Amino acid sequence: VFAPEQNILRVSDKDRLVKLMLIEDNKIARKMLEIFCQKLNYQLDCYESVEQALSAFEHHHYDLIITDIGLPELSGYDLAKSIRSSEAEIGAKPI
Repeated sequence: VFAPEQNILRVSDKDRLVKLMLIEDNKIARKMLEIFCQKLNYQLDCYESVEQALSAFEHHHYDLIITDIGLPELSGYDLAKSIRSSEAEIGAKPI
């Protein structure tokens, strides 16, 4: 049984919030994940487009990225490939 008060995703620094990125063009799905993340005390940045998400990825660190597979501009698979490529170029740990 899942208890919302138990954080599933943990980071090594207990004082730091877990930071998530969500790329989702459906408002209802976005809102559901926002509520879920609030209950878990996660920081969630939501983006409706691939362009917004890639721009944010260049400027922020995320512990986890969640993406819709069927985005209008680019599939979630292709977005993940793009992010992995960017991580490899800068030598970052994959997320």
